[in-house]
Amino acid sequence: MSNDGYKKEWFACEKHLEFILDDIVDYQAIAPSLDLWDNHRDSLRFPEACCEKCGSSPDYILTYFEDRTDKNANSNHHSR
Repeated sequence: MSNDGYKKEWFACEKHLEFILDDIVDYQAIAPSLDLWDNHRDSLRFPEACCEKCGSSPDYILTYFEDRTDKNANSNHHSR
């Protein structure tokens, strides 16, 4: 995976992880890295983070790099 693009982070609870992972793969055509949410460390880095689907506390962070030349770089991933 190239790190030459814009870093994108999505957050997911356990219940919605599969849905959010599918969204990223379907719409971005890339497999994100998947990390467990660390309450102490990650809540300091992302104090307002919540699950993209339901708004609950996240259990996972999904990260990928979006190509800088992507025509949809400014599109809203919540459009579904």
